[in-house]
Amino acid sequence: MNNDVVIVNQQLVCRFPKTDRAKADLVNEVKILRIVRRFIDLPIPQLDRVEDAFVSYPFIRGEPLSRHQLLRLDSLAQEKVIEQLGQFYQQLHSIPRDAIAASNIASSVAERSREEMLDLYEQVQQILFPHLWKHQRTWIHEHFEPLVSGSLNLDSSAVLIHGDLGCYHILFDPNKQLLSGIIDFGTAGMGDPAIDLASLLDNHGEALVTSSQR
Repeated sequence: MNNDVVIVNQQLVCRFPKTDRAKADLVNEVKILRIVRRFIDLPIPQLDRVEDAFVSYPFIRGEPLSRHQLLRLDSLAQEKVIEQLGQFYQQLHSIPRDAIAASNIASSVAERSREEMLDLYEQVQQILFPHLWKHQRTWIHEHFEPLVSGSLNLDSSAVLIHGDLGCYHILFDPNKQLLSGIIDFGTAGMGDPAIDLASLLDNHGEALVTSSQR
């Protein structure tokens, strides 16, 4: 969405930001990748050329780890993949703060304050409610109720998060039946680690989230 991407011979990934904002985001992503590679065991993009509006790195082979593909694996293979995911989360979220602070990493764009979420709630009611069924409006009220009542506190100790761990950013090797890498740190930054767990919950289900935290 933010970059033109050229893959050369399934060997090299070249990215060209489309806008000034995308260019600034890429600068931040480069800083994050240089930190993360020191602490993460799973393959991530290893930058081999960085210029003003261009980066390149070796292509990481793999397929998106969809929930369907994960559930098709036998129990042993599932366990290994879940263990890899759990280790990735643990390693990413426990990167020392002094290593991050030295690079002046900004907050992840996925991070949202209580005020921002309440503003979203108001916009949903104003713009979407006229087009929704009653039971759908009820579900939205119930979804936001803990935030409105104050029983849900969004305050957290910020750590380095990926911010966009959809299945398309978790690469799987079907031959080895193991994860082959994690890509796209364009949304990464400081934030609530629950954001990464929420992505996993949305894409792969509660059972995987529970297993990955053991």
